[in-house]
Amino acid sequence: ARTQNADKLMSLIDQNKYFIQQEIDNAVSCRNRIMLLSKNKLAKELINVLRTMGIAANNLTQSYLSAYQEHVTEDHVLCKYYTTYLGVYEKVLPQLLTIPSSPALTNREIEYIANQVNKIG
Repeated sequence: ARTQNADKLMSLIDQNKYFIQQEIDNAVSCRNRIMLLSKNKLAKELINVLRTMGIAANNLTQSYLSAYQEHVTEDHVLCKYYTTYLGVYEKVLPQLLTIPSSPALTNREIEYIANQVNKIG
């Protein structure tokens, strides 16, 4: 059910506003969360608004308490391993957000999430 819900949710997201997570051929994903890359807005802004709407949006973190992951240079654990410029990471982190894709989501909830994501994007 999670894969079907994720597929439906992704089909409803406005591709003029977001790049949507893709899977490479023969990849396996649990589709626990769907990654979106905003084309127009910063993830922090989008995440904050979505959370006020009851949508558990995050950046890269899976924490419900902290929705946005600090840059690796600011993370007390990851900074020890940051030895080189991470070009793709630097470019996408500020605009990357994830939205939930639970197998328990109803069609109405999927449509609500997609509508809100599209409205604020």
